[in-house]
Amino acid sequence: MKRILALFFSLAFTFPGYAENLREAHNSYSWTVHEIAKDFVLLDVWEFPILADKTRDQDFSSFLKIMQQRPKNSALGLFSLRHLAARSLVSVRVYMGEIFGLDKNINSLPIPGCEETSMKERLSVEDQKKILADSIGEGTQDKGIWQTVYLYENEMLAEHSNDTVHALMHFGWVQKSGNYFTAQLAVYAKPRGKWGEFYMQLIMPFRHLIVYPAMMEEVKKRWNAYEKSDRQQNIEAWEKRTFINQPPEKVMDAAGIKPGMIIGEVGAGRGRFTMHLARRVGPQGKILANDIDAEALAYLSKRCQHANITNVKTIMGEETDPLFPKKSLDMIFMVWVYHYVEQPLPLLKNLPQSLKPGGKVVLVEPKPGLVYEGQDHGISPERMRRDAAEAGLDIVRIDDFLPEDLIFVLKIRD
Repeated sequence: MKRILALFFSLAFTFPGYAENLREAHNSYSWTVHEIAKDFVLLDVWEFPILADKTRDQDFSSFLKIMQQRPKNSALGLFSLRHLAARSLVSVRVYMGEIFGLDKNINSLPIPGCEETSMKERLSVEDQKKILADSIGEGTQDKGIWQTVYLYENEMLAEHSNDTVHALMHFGWVQKSGNYFTAQLAVYAKPRGKWGEFYMQLIMPFRHLIVYPAMMEEVKKRWNAYEKSDRQQNIEAWEKRTFINQPPEKVMDAAGIKPGMIIGEVGAGRGRFTMHLARRVGPQGKILANDIDAEALAYLSKRCQHANITNVKTIMGEETDPLFPKKSLDMIFMVWVYHYVEQPLPLLKNLPQSLKPGGKVVLVEPKPGLVYEGQDHGISPERMRRDAAEAGLDIVRIDDFLPEDLIFVLKIRD
């Protein structure tokens, strides 16, 4: 029996997210909790399995928002062994509280050995000035049980008091490397007498084996969903910004894109222009969307599916050959691609073979002198004429009505 108990307790400290070195890391930060909770015992420190990118405005408030979400009762969540166990423990704890009267005095008793009833009373005037909010907002699952002590830019402390213990839950925002951050959870406690000490020892292995791992799993799931939504919002915001200087309808009008056309788009990416092209050519037309990025094409396929667009076919190509079918296209279209590729001329040379008689190649490229990321990415008319000639193409027209781009319209040389 002793061996079984020893194994049980040892396993409590071996799950991902928990490590003794996290205690040292937690204690090394200048958290306010260190100043006001010196008489509390630091029980546990866990690190959430998330990685936030500062350059994408993912910060501590982003983390707190997902913590506020109410769990969705998905089939996967309902039948997860770990989540079932966690829910069962909560039910048992509530039942024990009713039987033994453990929860008669919620957040009303003094802190053990002290006169204060809340950690808020220990905050200095300067600490109180830094507080961003009195609580982490509506939607908090334990509202009324866990009370916010303070919320700062990179840390938060909540407290809960009952007849067995006064507990603190600290969330800290810590840097992992460079622009990447994560959150850590630290739990402090001050038990009430011998019964409180016994109770804390009793529940310790269950916290480590069931409760915390279930929390880590749930937060990871929520963060992944947030990441997906955030990525989608960033893409949409970026597209809207680019369309200010590249209005799709005006670009397509200048290119001569009409219903029923079959168009090969080089470097379609995630579909910034593809969606507009597909709607313009209509159900009788077709868009062959090429790229060398499989992930981008997979995203584009899902995007078309969600938008109920059925006339787009993705093609995984090569750096110098989009692999379009021969003599099948009315037009080959590309926006901000030619100046990016490492071997633009070989790519251009491979395009005419895919055009029908009378087909065109349309390129939208930066005007000369457009500098970003420290380089001039512009394509001059002179350079395009030279490259077009080598590829067996002639420039039919150059439009310059866009604020930052030129539209080159090319055809196969007679």
